[in-house]
Amino acid sequence: MAHQNKYLERKNEIDKSLDEIQHSEMTQNESKEVRYTSGLLSVAFYLSTIYLVLFISLFALSDIGWGFVVLIFLGPNLLSLAIGAFLLRLGMKRRNKTLLYASIGLYLLSIILAFDPDWEIFRIAPIVLGILVLIGTLLVKDEKSY
Repeated sequence: MAHQNKYLERKNEIDKSLDEIQHSEMTQNESKEVRYTSGLLSVAFYLSTIYLVLFISLFALSDIGWGFVVLIFLGPNLLSLAIGAFLLRLGMKRRNKTLLYASIGLYLLSIILAFDPDWEIFRIAPIVLGILVLIGTLLVKDEKSY
């Protein structure tokens, strides 16, 4: 009788360890996917933050007189980019795909607002950031899996 109890206890321990191993393998596979997509969104967020800080500090805080003129003309672009970055961060933290879609819309709006035939150089960063956010959001499968 004692031998059977030891056998059953040992069998239960083995079953528990097998369940833990299977659960950890599934968690590792899911975490790689989540890490990749959230990494793409994090890169987009930090690049847009760096772009905004460098852009504003270059033109607003320097002694360049025409810097404020550039900020006035690109103000709507920078504002939509800043709001899009804010919504992107909220969507990443709250794991809300609706906020991520709203940030895609604002990044696309910043691409449209940066359109000026004379200043083509200012369209590059919003296009790259918009593509990163779009790909990162589309790779997120579900609100619960992200």
